[in-house]
Amino acid sequence: LMVVLPAAWTLFEFLRSYLFTGFPWLSVGYAHSASPLSGYAPIFGVYGLGGIAALCAAGLAWTVLDAQRRWQGLVVTVTIFAAG
Repeated sequence: LMVVLPAAWTLFEFLRSYLFTGFPWLSVGYAHSASPLSGYAPIFGVYGLGGIAALCAAGLAWTVLDAQRRWQGLVVTVTIFAAG
């Protein structure tokens, strides 16, 4: 679920702006243009930034919800932020 839900989020956000011609300036990726994730912007664009932000949120949720493997979600999130 950590990969499927962020991918679905990105797909539906793209489809919302493409098929329904709805408010492209309301994409989640625009909020991360001045964050540690902004390094991904030239590579993946605004929809990719939204997907990466959703992936970071999934990593943080994994950190909070899974007591046995708590460190794995934290490593995923920190790695994504550091690579940005």
